[in-house]
Amino acid sequence: MRAAPELGREARAEAWGVVSRGVRMRTVALGVIALACVAVGLGVWRATSSEGESDRLADGNGTASAAGCSSARATARSRAALLAAERRFLLEADGPTTHRDLREVASDPMLLQALAANDLAGALQAANHQLVRHVVRIRVLRGSHVLVDANPTSFDVAGVEMPLGGGGALRGERVKVTLQDVIGFNKLVHRLIHAEAVVRGSGGQMRTTLPAAARVRLPSRGCVRLGARGYAVASFAQRSFTDEHLSIWILTPA
Repeated sequence: MRAAPELGREARAEAWGVVSRGVRMRTVALGVIALACVAVGLGVWRATSSEGESDRLADGNGTASAAGCSSARATARSRAALLAAERRFLLEADGPTTHRDLREVASDPMLLQALAANDLAGALQAANHQLVRHVVRIRVLRGSHVLVDANPTSFDVAGVEMPLGGGGALRGERVKVTLQDVIGFNKLVHRLIHAEAVVRGSGGQMRTTLPAAARVRLPSRGCVRLGARGYAVASFAQRSFTDEHLSIWILTPA
């Protein structure tokens, strides 16, 4: 008669163990589900946060943002300004006026006579006299060697070249000219296209119409905020007169 209560206690203990194990398993399962939900939520937050960050304009320190931060109208205006600036660069570097002035320089008797006599000082003097009309820089080259460089400190857009006639042609000299420096190109962009320009050369030189952009890291395309103003940015690459790489940014109001 005493064994019955003892058996009851064992049964109750076993039943309680089963329930406890069930509760623990259920708790673990709920914990796994909760962690999964947190992970998914964190991923979504990061994605949306990144998108929001990339869509904001850059701050005054020049942190660049991705494209898509301006209105459709501002984007269209930026694209039009970029195309106009590219056309202007090509016109300044390789237009009909450039070729006409190149022929004038290449046929200069004083320059040809000095080169024929291997008088490089005289050739430089003759080239300096040709820095008129629109010409801002002249080089005479033999292969990759520069024999004459008139106005050598000028930072210029690309130019055109041709073989020299007379005695120069016998030794393979070429003359190269450009009609526009980078400052002049930037001024044309500002005046004719109503945009701002920043030009950086791979050699370290920089010219801009917008001083606030001088030390800013600009995106190839997108938006920046300079002070209180936002700008849509577009860019293209070209070569300078000395054949260094030029990165050219065109900025229009965003």
